[in-house]
Amino acid sequence: SCHGKAALRDAPVDETCLDRAGERLVASWAKNDRKSACADESPAILIDLEHRVDEAVNGFMGDASVGLTLGTAPTTFLPVDLRVVSSNIWKSGRAGYNLNTNVPLGDPLTSLSGIGRYLASAVAAGGGLPSWIGLQEVYDTTVPGGAVSVGDYLAGQIAAGWSSTFQPLHSPEAGGTFGNAVLTNLSVSKTEFWEFAHDPGNSEEYGREQRGAIANKVLVAGEQLWLIDVHLDPPNAIATRQMWQLMGLIKRLDPSVPVVVVGDFNMAARYGSESGHELGYRNLASVFDAPNSGFESVCVGLPTAIPGINGDGDAAPANSVAGLALTNQIDFAFVYDPNDLLRTRCRADFVAEDPLIFADHKALVVDIAFE
Repeated sequence: SCHGKAALRDAPVDETCLDRAGERLVASWAKNDRKSACADESPAILIDLEHRVDEAVNGFMGDASVGLTLGTAPTTFLPVDLRVVSSNIWKSGRAGYNLNTNVPLGDPLTSLSGIGRYLASAVAAGGGLPSWIGLQEVYDTTVPGGAVSVGDYLAGQIAAGWSSTFQPLHSPEAGGTFGNAVLTNLSVSKTEFWEFAHDPGNSEEYGREQRGAIANKVLVAGEQLWLIDVHLDPPNAIATRQMWQLMGLIKRLDPSVPVVVVGDFNMAARYGSESGHELGYRNLASVFDAPNSGFESVCVGLPTAIPGINGDGDAAPANSVAGLALTNQIDFAFVYDPNDLLRTRCRADFVAEDPLIFADHKALVVDIAFE
């Protein structure tokens, strides 16, 4: 009955039953064999139960902002070797918003400098760790027609020794070229720019915007791994095609090297099936979080989507960042770990200085330790 209720999203879950299910899943996770504990269950039930159990475990730990740690308990987490951050920076800060006055900030540099301060604090909090930041919704320059690149500006805001890489994908308006960017203090041995199928003259079948990913091969703590920053379409057939294209490109890489994929996947399990987001997330899970994919979702249960801000004509849902209530996660991290070396710990942060908010997604922060 526990599994049946978990499959029905709006039905209450029996706490005793959920506790037992949680014990089974956590024990299985600790053995690096997550799926075997509930191998007899359908994928839909297992995915939903997994989210519910993760939220319950976070609650038991007393910190709802920290995602489930795989392999070890949060209190015994290994020394961190790498910090990975994924952040959709909301049109390079050009859509920044004052929640108190309910008006846009206007000046993009106001938001960009705030984004830079957040990123600097996010990586500095790791004590100068090797770090890699994947950004989405990045314009080529700080202001329309300007000469300073957004990536270089933000890298300079973080610290000396940081570099930036920009992936230009499309120009949806007069604001400039738009795409993804990576900031890092790591030595990158190889970079690949992946562009998903797109036809500017056929937005119905290919979407208004071209999507893509940046893949970096790096060396951390003596171990090689690929780090990938991606931005997908909202949930539809286009996004599903992009997922499979992304997976196909990943499968071309050396299968002995771990892969970490982060980004804005633009779909969530919590929107309800009528919106298409739930079906989109099911498709995403079937590609990246299935037993035969080799990947595992490592930051489950951390809402990141901030609704109703300067997006669809809606008024801001609160007059302060502290008052915002989030229920949907659309930013994810997936890990392929063929040698069972990686342990992860996650959190999600507002990119804001209350009441100013600089991004309409929380940033996803993934700490990685090599065991």
